[in-house]
Amino acid sequence: MPHTARRITSLCVIALVVVAVSLVACSQEAPNAGDGTAQRHGDSASGSSDDGVPAETRNSDENASSINEDDVPTASQMGTFTAISAGFAHACGLRDTGEIECWGSNRWGQANPPVGTFSAVSAGNTHTCGIRDTGVTVCWGSNELGESNPPGGTFSAVSAGDTHTCGVRDTGVIVCWGGSESVLSVTFPGRFTAVSVGFEYHCGLRHTGAITCWGSNVFGESRPPAGRFTAVNASLAHTCGIRDTGRVVCWGDNAFGESNPSAGTFVAVSAGGRHTCGIRAAGTLACWGDDEFGQSIVPTGKFTAVSAGFGYACGLRDTGRIMCWGANESGQSQAP
Repeated sequence: MPHTARRITSLCVIALVVVAVSLVACSQEAPNAGDGTAQRHGDSASGSSDDGVPAETRNSDENASSINEDDVPTASQMGTFTAISAGFAHACGLRDTGEIECWGSNRWGQANPPVGTFSAVSAGNTHTCGIRDTGVTVCWGSNELGESNPPGGTFSAVSAGDTHTCGVRDTGVIVCWGGSESVLSVTFPGRFTAVSVGFEYHCGLRHTGAITCWGSNVFGESRPPAGRFTAVNASLAHTCGIRDTGRVVCWGDNAFGESNPSAGTFVAVSAGGRHTCGIRAAGTLACWGDDEFGQSIVPTGKFTAVSAGFGYACGLRDTGRIMCWGANESGQSQAP
């Protein structure tokens, strides 16, 4: 979920020459300092990854189909993944080894994860956060407003948004940090099982199944319906949840049909910038809303997780491989 770049990008030039063997030479300068709900592996999760909504939503004209090689870090590893999170113009996956790999825009270092093993990852606008297997949250990328300075303690879930980040402590309390709006950077009382950071608002799933949202409500994005839910996902200006019956319900902005979910039962849902994707009970994908870059044209096959970014989406196949589709101007749809 999106908007204009705020700093000079890192430079990565990749040359690939194939003769009898392939030689790859990559020279990369360090990115300038600056710059999803992901849940710990093994915790109860909806199968979707929160992406948060990037500040770059103020200018979506950059979502072209051509790849800007200056922004594309090398995704050279092979193997399988257990989780996926699509941010504005970068995406990250959690490998079955516990390591995080990211691809796409890296202007603020948001696609340069630290070493170590993790249980969850969440890609936001220009920063990314992950939960180490110890339960400690770490963030990298942009930190203009403190969005990459998580508090101490252990967490069960984390969600990186635009300039805010929120996490669910092991006690069930939601803690948020970053941003300039004091109403968003708070410790929210009560017991929660999940949190999702939108553009200028947040939503949490209480242990009772009720959804609570706070922050911006220009389009009704912070006014959830009553009832019991198993998942919630906040985005640019619309929010979607899965009722305990398996039916998807969305509220907020609907200018592109992003809040008109497909019929049927779902096990996961992810709200992107102006489109939404979900996984049906049978494991197949369904997307609705804006389709300017082909982000709502779903691939066939069975999936275990899906994450919608701004103008693109990524899914985790039941084989453990990641597939992305839609906008690819920074290589965000070029999954390893």
